[in-house]
Amino acid sequence: MTNPKLWRYPEAFRARAIDQFNCCENVGFLAKELGIPRQTLYRWHEQSERAKFVEQVEEKSHQSRLRKEIGDLKRLVADQALEVADNTIPSQPISSR
Repeated sequence: MTNPKLWRYPEAFRARAIDQFNCCENVGFLAKELGIPRQTLYRWHEQSERAKFVEQVEEKSHQSRLRKEIGDLKRLVADQALEVADNTIPSQPISSR
């Protein structure tokens, strides 16, 4: 069974509250205006910041893996190009004069 307090506020409401929190000078007033505890705003903001950080780390990690894969593929293509070039050059005996 789901705890009703955990799902009290929709995600869209939380996102709007965090946006307002980021622009707000008086968090207490904003909390009253939204009808939620001030600590809830701070907690949501902290969770949002952590989520952004995790996304950035995951994105950098993903980019790093892609760069490594691109490098590996470039080396493979270069090796195959050399192999093809070696096989297409006919062996000619060295002629002596």
